Amino acid sequence: MRKHLAESLVLSKVNYACSVFHPLPAFQTKRLQRLQNACAGFFIRRFAGLEDVRQLNWLPVKENVELEILELAHKSLYDEAFPEYLKLNLHQVSAYKDSKRNSYISTFCSNYF
Repeated sequence: MRKHLAESLVLSKVNYACSVFHPLPAFQTKRLQRLQNACAGFFIRRFAGLEDVRQLNWLPVKENVELEILELAHKSLYDEAFPEYLKLNLHQVSAYKDSKRNSYISTFCSNYF
């Protein structure tokens, strides 16, 4: 019950706007991470650190922001239903073959970031 409360009342607001947080200063990122740690502590009923956040299957704030930006870029490139006015102006910078996965990996660049 406590985990559900923390996720629905606090972390949902942080996760909703996390793609907006991309060029956030380090001190603001630390504040958001402390907020997430406090939510984890509320659930486990003791002081919580980054390890406890990971055990709850929550991504740390910095990784969550990066994931949201990657998801937005992926939708912009490959989703036909994605609005045209929101599509990022991405262009391929380089591509190389990943020998472990036997696939090609592309690197993209944007003028926005």
